[in-house]
Amino acid sequence: MALHGHAEGDGYVPGSDETHIIQIVTAYRKEARDAKRIWEQKTRANWNAYHGRRSWRHKVRGQSKETIPKVPMATEQISGYIKTGLVEFGDWFDVELANDYILESIDASATRRLVKDRLEGLDFATLIADGVKVGLMEALIIYKVYMIDKKKRVPEVEYGLRVNELGESEMTQNMVMRETVVPELAIDLVRAWDYYPDPSGRGLYKIHRVERDIHEVIAMAEAGVYKYEVIEQIQTNFQKAEDKVARAATTESPIGESTPKERKTVTIDEVWATILDERGRVQNGMENIVCAVANEQYLIRDPEPNRFWHGEDPFVEAPIVRVPHSVWHKAFMDHVTPLARAHDELFNLILDGAIKSVWGVSQIRLADLENPSQVSGGIGPGTTLAIKQSVPDTREAFKRVDTGNVPQEAMAITNLIDREIQAASLVSETKLGLLPPRQV
Repeated sequence: MALHGHAEGDGYVPGSDETHIIQIVTAYRKEARDAKRIWEQKTRANWNAYHGRRSWRHKVRGQSKETIPKVPMATEQISGYIKTGLVEFGDWFDVELANDYILESIDASATRRLVKDRLEGLDFATLIADGVKVGLMEALIIYKVYMIDKKKRVPEVEYGLRVNELGESEMTQNMVMRETVVPELAIDLVRAWDYYPDPSGRGLYKIHRVERDIHEVIAMAEAGVYKYEVIEQIQTNFQKAEDKVARAATTESPIGESTPKERKTVTIDEVWATILDERGRVQNGMENIVCAVANEQYLIRDPEPNRFWHGEDPFVEAPIVRVPHSVWHKAFMDHVTPLARAHDELFNLILDGAIKSVWGVSQIRLADLENPSQVSGGIGPGTTLAIKQSVPDTREAFKRVDTGNVPQEAMAITNLIDREIQAASLVSETKLGLLPPRQV
């Protein structure tokens, strides 16, 4: 098959360029991965703040290590606000027919109902809300829109004939369930960690890394998506890897794994790209092609023309905060997370000061006690200490030497940071159900 107008025989020949294709796909993904390292650092910090994960290595024993859920609450509030707008205020979309469309307006209503049915089947409101949540944390919302063949059991009426008691023929109707395959719309929310676009913004390639169980890969190979002979090579390598682990276990302490040994997974890079040769030109007419590489060493799907009717890749990308000339743009929470971290630090210091003002720091003369073991586990509230008779009345066996306090300046700064977090995350506006003011 000729690709995109090239002469027959100038296209991809299976097996001829596999090594170069695998190498160029690996180089593409490495370029994209290196370009988003700074993004990864900020995104990891945002998600850690969302999950309440913090490093407290700078704290000593006894210091408070509390986390205030500023980031998750702001994220859930904004995401919930968007979802509410989709599910509680009627249709949020409409269908318009072109002026030269031959169908009547009733067909627009039917089309609207069809679209609504498809979107409700996908739980589209939750997809959007989750996408907003990801966009707040990761900067880029990425959806993959495509069609799948799905097996369904549908009811059908089966007609037949029978002879009744009078000897007459009459028609019968029976409801039966038949299994059929129907095309359905599929929309996936793609993890940005698994997405590798061309960092130049010129769209030379987009790579989506997925992990599939081997039985899923075999089913797709039987459906003609992947090459079955390559699957057999991958399975052979699985066995070699297991043998290597078994040999290592005889001389080394085995490391426990939570994944059952029967579960085999394959890492697949799905590629929408133009393949270049060493001179930077399109190789063998492989422009706007689709292919797949498994475990970074097997061409599991030969390059073929992009079969989408629009001729583009299936990814829909949208940032919440757009940055000109950027591919990854900017996450909404990039500035909220450091403020939340500062708020946590100050809150813990205030908490430590309050605790210290109650307990303070004390000194005790163990030699003056009748039973020194009485204070071995600390001195709790209401504890009475037995002092030796020989201790003079003017001598204190137990004395408080330091007390903590919470300065008013600390409370003022805490309130200031809290206001800055609200301003940066726009929670004040969304809490009232208002859209943030447009900056034009």
